[in-house]
Amino acid sequence: MRRMVAIVAAMLVAATSGFGQNGYSLPIAEAGAPTKQDQVWVAGGISVRDNILFVGGRGTWAYIDNLLVFGDLGWADVSGWDGGPAIQAGVLYTLPLQVPADVAIRGTVYKPFIDSAVSITGATLYGIVGKDLDAMIPGLSIYGGMGLDASRSEVDYGGGGSRSEDSADVGLAAGAVFRFADTLSCFAELSYVDGTVLGAGARMEF
Repeated sequence: MRRMVAIVAAMLVAATSGFGQNGYSLPIAEAGAPTKQDQVWVAGGISVRDNILFVGGRGTWAYIDNLLVFGDLGWADVSGWDGGPAIQAGVLYTLPLQVPADVAIRGTVYKPFIDSAVSITGATLYGIVGKDLDAMIPGLSIYGGMGLDASRSEVDYGGGGSRSEDSADVGLAAGAVFRFADTLSCFAELSYVDGTVLGAGARMEF
C-alpha cells in the first residue's frame, strides 16, 4: 500500500509539474535588447507556482554580439515531496531587425531532480518582443513572450515497470526589468503554461 501511494503521488507530480518556464527555473528576465560580446551578469531570484517554489541563480554570457548563453541552477520545492535541484541551459538571440521594438528568440532545455521515481526533461522555444521605456520611465524595459513548452515525464513503478507521458503546451509571459543603478537591476514576470507562475529577482552586471 505504501508503495502504491508513492507511485500515485509520483504520477501526480509528473502530470502537474512538468513545465519549464513555470516552476523549475528563473523567469525570462530579458527584454531582448542588443548586447555586446563578452558582457556578463549574474542573477538570483524565485519562481512561485501553486505547487512549486524554485529558488536559484543564473549566469549569463554574451558569447558574441546579440547572442546570450545562460544557465540556471537552483532548488525546486514541490508540494508533498522533499524537492531537489533543477538545472536549465539556454540561448537568446536578438534579431537584427529595424523595427521599433527589440525582437529575440529564446530556447532552453531543463531538468529537475525532484524524486528518484520521477524523471522530467523538457525544452522551450519562445519569441520575445521587448521595449525600452527609458524616455518615459528611466531604467524601465518591458517585454512579452509566446512560445512552446514540451516535456517528457517518466515514472518508475519499480520491478521493471514504468510509464511515460509527453506534453506540449503554449506558453505566455509578460515582464519588466528595472535598472536602478549602472550595474544593478531587478525583474518581475507573470507567465502561464497550463498554470500561472510569478517570478522575481535581481541581477548584477560586470
